[in-house]
Amino acid sequence: IGSALIRVNESAPNWEQGAETAVDFHLAIAQATNNAYFEQLMAHLRVAIHQAVRTLRYLDDGKGRTQQIESEHRAIYEAIRQSDADAARTAMRAHLQSGMYNYQRIFRERKAQ
Repeated sequence: IGSALIRVNESAPNWEQGAETAVDFHLAIAQATNNAYFEQLMAHLRVAIHQAVRTLRYLDDGKGRTQQIESEHRAIYEAIRQSDADAARTAMRAHLQSGMYNYQRIFRERKAQ
């Protein structure tokens, strides 16, 4: 997971590569759960997740979002590294909610234009 996090952070300036490495980060977390069903579900959803992340990164103006994503990913990683399941769950939930909020915000703003 740590190496996946490094790749996400390094690829952040490139929205397309950043989307791919972000999905890889999420899949690395799925693998770390040792839950074969969850891992299969995430693998099945990979294309949908990639499209959503790619669209968000492409459409977002990036103001502060990249640093926010890095911070959210770091919180998830640190909680997992410390074997704190509650903190990891909370951090992942916050990250997913933030992504959904920003996705909806961008589309509302574009629709209003």
